[in-house]
Amino acid sequence: MAISANFAQDGQSDSSVQELHDSFILASDYITPAFPDIPKPLSLLADTILTPLGWIKADFGERDIEIHIDRDWQYITLTEYIDDEIFRIPFTAPVDWYFVHMINVKRRIIFTDKVSLGSEDIVAESRRGGKGITFDLVDMGALGTASLRVRGNINISGKMVFQDQELVRSSLAESQNTHLEFDQKQNLNVEGMIGDRITVLMDNDSERDFDWENNIRISYEGAEDDIIQKIDAGNISLSLPATQFVTFSGQNKGLFGLKAVSKLGPIDITTIASIEKTKKEQQEYKGTSEAQTLRIKDYEYIKYQYFFINKLYRNGAQNQPTEYMGQSNNIQYIPPFYPLVDGLHRIGRYAVRNFELYRMDNSTDPTTEPGSAYVDIDNPSDDDRNNVNFKRLEEGPDYTISRDLGFLRLKNRSADNVLACHYIIVELDVNNRNSVIDTVLAIGHGVIEDDSTLALQMIKPENLTPSHELWDL
Repeated sequence: MAISANFAQDGQSDSSVQELHDSFILASDYITPAFPDIPKPLSLLADTILTPLGWIKADFGERDIEIHIDRDWQYITLTEYIDDEIFRIPFTAPVDWYFVHMINVKRRIIFTDKVSLGSEDIVAESRRGGKGITFDLVDMGALGTASLRVRGNINISGKMVFQDQELVRSSLAESQNTHLEFDQKQNLNVEGMIGDRITVLMDNDSERDFDWENNIRISYEGAEDDIIQKIDAGNISLSLPATQFVTFSGQNKGLFGLKAVSKLGPIDITTIASIEKTKKEQQEYKGTSEAQTLRIKDYEYIKYQYFFINKLYRNGAQNQPTEYMGQSNNIQYIPPFYPLVDGLHRIGRYAVRNFELYRMDNSTDPTTEPGSAYVDIDNPSDDDRNNVNFKRLEEGPDYTISRDLGFLRLKNRSADNVLACHYIIVELDVNNRNSVIDTVLAIGHGVIEDDSTLALQMIKPENLTPSHELWDL
């Protein structure tokens, strides 16, 4: 084959005609293609404006290529038809020349396919742990043959980035608006063998999250009757199986060190020495010269949850005259809530009985009962709540009460509800607190025969303020 500017006039006999290189492959849009296309691994460098990439394929007719070799096996002709019509100029070449070039083209296609970066088949094969390449290095006599097996892949990808920095550049050095960015990913698995006893393993993957997941290990396998059964050095793991007396099974991975497994008769011995990679950081913070003090009052720790039922149990009482059912009585002594004695509250001989707690409820709940709540049940005032509905609360689910110390605790805080109660105070036997000597005081009452409404002692108004008479409760 030859090519020349004077070819049309003098043909191949012209002196200016030059012999083409053996690797030359004739390709033209006007001549029937004689060879398959050779893939371009670095196609990003090709001119995609003049040469289409062939991503969009559209056949507008039935395409067929007819191959004809003359009877003397001198020339081969390839003719392209579309719908039985000749589409391009037929390609004709010597048979020997065509076969030599076809072999070269096939070799280049196979080579390009094998070494293409990012080939999915190669990556999948390496991920599955393919056979890889094995090298027999040297014969070490009694130890056996040293060999090396390598499998994996290295994937290098790149992209060309175009940036318009006309509006954001701050110096002349930043005027470059085109650059290449490369990304390299590797997955290598190297296995070395010295005879059939010693193995060297290296497993490295750049896509793993942690460095300790990349392993390197040297292993020695002992014979069946050897005391030392196995020695591992490098990335090792420790697994403790459950036994008859210890049911816990522990496992620790990511260790780096030395592990040996020995067998002495019926005893299995596992020895391990490892180091642990850690990263310590220390940060020191120094405050400024400004300081703020926040003052929290004692009653602001927990609001609207704890209440005394009577000032007698908060402040204490001594020789307090009382009246019950028209009879005059006297409370000899109720100890105050504070101070403590040996860290404990003092308990007197007077206790609370028949305690019922109510919450004001103006809804249409049929379980509510009408009544009035008084700040001082013996002295009505404008702060009282008269002729309203109250709902009885259940001891246990709604509140708890200490009948000896005279205070209660709500299960749920009540910030804007009126709380009221009725109860009696009894005098107990000093020697037997389960025995009641007398009832000395009655505070309010429930529904009785003479009064179908509740008369309750208020322990919390709707809006509790420090100036309110019930603030101390």
